[in-house]
Amino acid sequence: MNQIQVSFGEAIKRAFTGNYCKFTGRASRSEYWWFALFSFIVSFLINVVATPGTVANNVATVIVGLVTLLPSLGLTWRRLHDTGRSGWAYVITAIAACVICGIGCGAMFAGSIVIGTAIIFAALIPVVLLIVWLCQPSQPAANEYGPVPNVG
Repeated sequence: MNQIQVSFGEAIKRAFTGNYCKFTGRASRSEYWWFALFSFIVSFLINVVATPGTVANNVATVIVGLVTLLPSLGLTWRRLHDTGRSGWAYVITAIAACVICGIGCGAMFAGSIVIGTAIIFAALIPVVLLIVWLCQPSQPAANEYGPVPNVG
């Protein structure tokens, strides 16, 4: 397999054009992480240009969040497909992290600050697991989700 790495510009172009709301197929590591970097840079620039907490910052953050929401979800879904996992693994890890945080907040509300804090830190486990999956290389051959992306 000779997988071609997607460039920064190509990753952004793919996310906002043909793959805007696509949850089928596969996405390579480079395609996913370049778009993640783009999202981080845009968020950082918003906070540099508009002071955090101001109306301008809040409006810009909501607009960028809405514009990048579907491409980010689709790209993460396809990236998990590329590692041989169902996109539902993303939903399951997100729900698990939220439930664990909720339990921790409940414990803190009940007066167990130390236990609640420990439980909230445990919510990092599904998040770290998801990051590990997103960092894994592409499966070297076609899988049930489609052919290897960016082969040339």
